[in-house]
Amino acid sequence: ALAHAVVSERARFAHAWTKPYEWNDVDAACALSAADRAVDDVADDSTHVAPDALPWARLANACFGATYGARLERASDRRSLDAIASRVVSLDAFEAADRAPTPGG
Repeated sequence: ALAHAVVSERARFAHAWTKPYEWNDVDAACALSAADRAVDDVADDSTHVAPDALPWARLANACFGATYGARLERASDRRSLDAIASRVVSLDAFEAADRAPTPGG
């Protein structure tokens, strides 16, 4: 969901991408489905996978590359997408979110 929010919000700003791209809720659902499959492949019927055992690069590619990257027409847009993906879908981002303050305390 965060991946979709970042990419969609970026599209609202002029010159954020080299051309206007429109992503919608179907793209978000596809990205989440791809991420679920990537985690399921690692889980081996387990209900829990340790964060450091997750295939973060594969998750980033599943969430961003396959879903949003398929529409990109320029290499510079792909580099931007890859940079966003590496920051949003990573162990560091996961651990930072775990330490983030919550509203109200």
